[in-house]
Amino acid sequence: MHSGSFGGAAPDATAALIRLIDSFRDEHGRVQIDGVDVDQKWSGAQYDPETFRKDAGVLDGVEIMGTSADNPADMVWARPAITVTGFTSTPVSEAVNAVPATASAKLNLRVPPGMDASEVAAAVTKHFAFACAVECSPERAGVGCE
Repeated sequence: MHSGSFGGAAPDATAALIRLIDSFRDEHGRVQIDGVDVDQKWSGAQYDPETFRKDAGVLDGVEIMGTSADNPADMVWARPAITVTGFTSTPVSEAVNAVPATASAKLNLRVPPGMDASEVAAAVTKHFAFACAVECSPERAGVGCE
C-alpha cells in the first residue's frame, strides 16, 4: 500500500519489529527480559572498560552499553544477552513509497552460567507473544515471531 495514502496510520511491519526488539533494552542499552534477573554481578575479576573497548573494537566516541555502575564483566558473563544477528525488510535497492508489509529478524540469546536456559528462552517467547500478539516459536533456530 502506498505510504503517501496510508503511511502513518497503516501498520508498518518494519517499525513494529524495530520497536519490539528495542523493548528488550532499557535506556542505557542493558538487556531487560520480564521475569528474568538481568542485574546480576560477576563474582570474578572485573573487565577494565578501556580494555573491553579495545578487545571488542568499540569505536572512539561510541559508548559501551550500561552505566558506570555496570562493569563489562557483569554484562558479558553474569547477565543474559540478546543480539540481533540478522534483520530483513524491503532491501534499500528495491524500496518504493510503500508501507512495509513484512519484516523478520534473527536473534541470539546468550544465557550465563547459573541460569536455566529454557526458562530464559520461555520468558523471551512470552515477551514476544505479549508485545506483538503473534505466534512465537522457540522450536525454530532461536526464538522468533512468525
